Amino acid sequence: MGDFTKRVQDGELPGPLRREFTSKRWKNEFDAGKANDDTDQCIYDAGLVIHTKLENIRSRLRLSSSPSLSATTKLRAFVAAANHNLLLVRTKTRDAIEKSGSERAQFAADGFRPEQLFAELKLDLPGGFRWSPDEVVESLVDGIEVPVRFALQKNPSLAGNPHMNQIQWNDIALELNLGIMFRFTEDLWDDCLWNKCKIIDNGQYKVFVPQDIDAKKGFAMGRVRRNSLSMAHSIMRHKISSCHDCTRFTVSYSRSTRH
Repeated sequence: MGDFTKRVQDGELPGPLRREFTSKRWKNEFDAGKANDDTDQCIYDAGLVIHTKLENIRSRLRLSSSPSLSATTKLRAFVAAANHNLLLVRTKTRDAIEKSGSERAQFAADGFRPEQLFAELKLDLPGGFRWSPDEVVESLVDGIEVPVRFALQKNPSLAGNPHMNQIQWNDIALELNLGIMFRFTEDLWDDCLWNKCKIIDNGQYKVFVPQDIDAKKGFAMGRVRRNSLSMAHSIMRHKISSCHDCTRFTVSYSRSTRH
């Protein structure tokens, strides 16, 4: 690790997540390095790519920065969209549990535990994607975090009533997806900064490849650990959830297959 990487990690040189970052200063500081190594080159390349991506996302966050909408309207709209999607996730989760539970009951002669049901549960989303309910909820939080942050960055007044009739909900959906991408890009920079990711440019897209074998091992172990925690969290959540019908349903299946 060279001096350039150390300065970025120590915060002496602003990285691409900070507002004071400029491509010109980034290049000048890198060129001024006396002994830049391969790690420095990876950090330098990643910084430019991440900065460009974040700037593109910021330029498209028009609703959260629109002067024609009050901060109250923006805030209520983002929360309303997140709540609406949360209700959809809950409905889809309940339907998926009923379907998966009925299928398992036909083949699990010895019964099955509710956590087995939750661990393998995936929701079919638009575009052909399949994610667990926990992953979808997490993305909802990430999606509103960035637009809300942009809407409140100048400490605007939250007085007055929201004017929801001024909102185009397709714009809200776009804004939430951009928020998810923004958060993902921020996390990607942290991986590059601390795990040395080399960028492979394939023309239409770029691939970030970790060069540290320990980082690859840590990522794999982290996925296993996350799945384990997600399963445990799901068990506890459904035990104390107000959705008693779902709980009774899964338990009844488990009991019925034992007789």
